[in-house]
Amino acid sequence: MRDFLLSWTLSNMALWAWAIVIATVTFREGGATGVALALAARLIPGAFCSPIAAVLAARAGGTRGIVLILLLRTTAVLTGSVVLLVDGPLWLLYLAVIIEGAGSGPMHPLHIRMLPLLAQRPEDLASANSLTELLRAAGLCLGPCICGAILYFADAPQVMWACVALIAGALVLLRRVGGVAQTIMAGEGQNPFAQIMRGVSVTARAPAILLLVVISMLAGVVLGCLQLLLTGVSIDILAWGQVGPSVLLALVGFGGLAGGGVSLSLAGRRSLSAPLAAGMTCIGLAAIVLGLTQTAWPVAASCLAGGIGLSLLLVMLNSLLQRTVPLPVQAAVFGLSAFLQFIGIALGGALGSALVALAGLGDAPVLFGVGLAAVSFTIWLLLRAAVPDTDFEGRAFNVVRQSHFFRDLAVGPAFQLASSLVPEQASKGLVIFRQGDTGEDAYLVESGHLDVRLNGRVLANLGPGDVFGEIALLKDVPRTASVAAKSEARVWKLSRDAFIYAVTGTPECFQTVSEVSQKRLDAIARRRRKTD
Repeated sequence: MRDFLLSWTLSNMALWAWAIVIATVTFREGGATGVALALAARLIPGAFCSPIAAVLAARAGGTRGIVLILLLRTTAVLTGSVVLLVDGPLWLLYLAVIIEGAGSGPMHPLHIRMLPLLAQRPEDLASANSLTELLRAAGLCLGPCICGAILYFADAPQVMWACVALIAGALVLLRRVGGVAQTIMAGEGQNPFAQIMRGVSVTARAPAILLLVVISMLAGVVLGCLQLLLTGVSIDILAWGQVGPSVLLALVGFGGLAGGGVSLSLAGRRSLSAPLAAGMTCIGLAAIVLGLTQTAWPVAASCLAGGIGLSLLLVMLNSLLQRTVPLPVQAAVFGLSAFLQFIGIALGGALGSALVALAGLGDAPVLFGVGLAAVSFTIWLLLRAAVPDTDFEGRAFNVVRQSHFFRDLAVGPAFQLASSLVPEQASKGLVIFRQGDTGEDAYLVESGHLDVRLNGRVLANLGPGDVFGEIALLKDVPRTASVAAKSEARVWKLSRDAFIYAVTGTPECFQTVSEVSQKRLDAIARRRRKTD
């Protein structure tokens, strides 16, 4: 987990250093319109590539897909540095921007999908989500600092070489993560487009997921508009030259560090709607201050406050997506979320440019901030109505954790499994299923004791933590034995699809279930030989 998060930090440092140097070059050439065009060239192609790349990378297993994406980004950044060094054609620089954007798109959905697979406890996942934004903020802080320092002493190509070095460091750290958290995706035989359409279908049918995906797009609009407004304020109003955007975005990064610390205590809450809306409101208020007091210290303070709000918004959004989206379609839905977030960033650049044209660089941040503060209240009401609270200490989750089969599942699969359980109370003597029946469900025992009977004779006893009924599902055969309650018992029913996905979710779980099932089959075979 540590190496994975550090790799994420270096990758984000490179991303922000690249974004700043491109914004600086394009603002110098074409003003606010030039920055908006650069954002569109970088983000719109990346948005369309994001869902496909996210699905393909997830199917590759482990971190191999992320490694390939980082190599693509390295190629793009090197191309951009060569173009600037030799004063090459501008279209080739835009091509490099497009390629780097195509590589950046899938990084975030793949990262937040990996975290639940690496975390072993709910508190680990909450910490990892908060640390993700802390480290993203560190990247947002250090990336622009590196960019600004190099631009002060050298020029844009040297910034791009630094980006290559950072990505190389991220690759080294990923090699140390190796194949951890490799999972088997549902719909493995489907082509990527079919998996994407399945994710779109799930999103369209689930109001909670649809709302979260829309909020992802809105977060992109916020990011794009802020980047344009801060670039314009630092260069045109504060007159800080080409290092100005780096300074202000670094301050946003410092604020993000503080916001990550705040979110660390909030990401494990049952309800995350209020912190998400509070983060959005904080950004809106910071933008208002940015527009009303355009002198150095108030602008710096507004950047810090905006960074706090941005960190809160993204931590809560990521946590809600991980909790709400079914694990089999997470890669596709997260890719769709990234697609819309990239589109949102491009739209945010266009919105910022339009606001500047309409009201001037002085009043544009105020209009943006007022609108965002109003939207945040609506978002809070919608989230409260659509997204249920999550109880990681709930009874079903604890049953999964106590199960002999599933106790070692990472927190993401364990929570998804718990959400599929249906409780049943078995009175003494009740037959759960009979030998020869068609098997459609497996069962987890929470309390009480049950007998496994073969041809009417007791073969084995089951108690809390045991799982039964799995053989019929794994082998696609009728029930090999009967199970009846020996005493009052509480069991939890798990459907075939949910059970198969949970079992095949990790190699360790599959091995455990296979070994236990084989022992049970061997015991049945021995009993039958004795009977014969």
